[in-house]
Amino acid sequence: MGRLAKNVGRVCMVVGIATDAYEIATSDDPLRKTFEAVFGWIGAVGGGVLGATGGAALTAGNPLGATAGGVAGAIAGGAAGRWAGGWLYDQIFGR
Repeated sequence: MGRLAKNVGRVCMVVGIATDAYEIATSDDPLRKTFEAVFGWIGAVGGGVLGATGGAALTAGNPLGATAGGVAGAIAGGAAGRWAGGWLYDQIFGR
């Protein structure tokens, strides 16, 4: 199970990076897309760590709780990070 999750995680990361690269390359505003992508990844990693820690704590160390918390935290953190990147871009560049 651990090996499968590790490989699925790597594939998801590569697909995510490729998707972000494509969005940046084809965007009308590549700098904004870059801000959103970078902050999205920061949020996803941070949210995943916090979610896994919280999930493990709430389920008394059960690996499934940590996994579910990590996935949920990464999704929520990534979404929040993308929003924050767009907001920060607007604050800096006034758009």
